[in-house]
Amino acid sequence: MERYDRNQILSISEQQAVHDSRVAIIGLGGLGGYILEMLVRLGVKRFVLVDGDKMNTSNLNRQLLSLEDTIGQSKAQLAKQRAQAIDHEVEIQTEECFLDGTNIEQILCGVDLIMDALDNQASRTLLFQYALEHNIPCVYGAIAGWQG
Repeated sequence: MERYDRNQILSISEQQAVHDSRVAIIGLGGLGGYILEMLVRLGVKRFVLVDGDKMNTSNLNRQLLSLEDTIGQSKAQLAKQRAQAIDHEVEIQTEECFLDGTNIEQILCGVDLIMDALDNQASRTLLFQYALEHNIPCVYGAIAGWQG
């Protein structure tokens, strides 16, 4: 637990709850990469990472997971590699697809928290409906240019 000594706002039992949580991050671009980074460093140990996109040159200026060497690679796989480089104990389920009505149940079954880092309203609406129906907390964020 020395790794988390500076998480002073969390009691030991709260830190254990963070460790035991299974968090889904939907969208691993500009916002999702930063969310993953911070949650791994906070102590979350189990993730479902969902993104069907691959890195491209236009990601280089704003996406934490994007490097010149990663152009053309899966965002979900790059996110997994980054998380495991920070903490080798994290357990990660990657889904290299876009969330839709045919796969949402299978992908999100058993998660404790959903982090919405999506870039379109249709997917966000579907995600929020699922979260509401299954009583799963869902936190969303959005980026427009350099604003969050």
